[in-house]
Amino acid sequence: MEGWDHHVVARDMAAWSHFQHVLRHGPDYLADARRAARRLNPDADTRRSWTYHLRALASALDSARHQAATWPTPAQPGPEADRSREDLAAETWHEMNVWAEHGPVAVDILRRATNLSPARTGRRSAATNHSHTPTGPVPPLTAAPTASAPGNAAESSRRPQHP
Repeated sequence: MEGWDHHVVARDMAAWSHFQHVLRHGPDYLADARRAARRLNPDADTRRSWTYHLRALASALDSARHQAATWPTPAQPGPEADRSREDLAAETWHEMNVWAEHGPVAVDILRRATNLSPARTGRRSAATNHSHTPTGPVPPLTAAPTASAPGNAAESSRRPQHP
């Protein structure tokens, strides 16, 4: 396999490899984000937005987990098994893309909940100014994040433009 086809298979397999963490930990992660969203008690518009994004993540997770559980896997390792994994990765690309697109909202919810935890709220005055993000009002961070976020997977997975 050469050229674009080889690139797509390699991209799908790399994404699938990373997505295994989502399949394993996604249900707990979404449960934490839902609990945090309830605890934050956002305004109605933000609540609707968060609900939409969390439902999209849950639906994509359910679909990917179902596909992975029912995908036919050859009994013997070899080229057929490799091709089966490649096909599964390709078939779940949409679900992986949904997580890349909607996942930052869950991160935002959890980050907000962490910033409002009892240990941190004692360091804020009652007059703290609030900023506004696309998912609603949010108190400013009390400390800079320690890890940088990876690049946007949806952006990096777009097909290159051909002249």
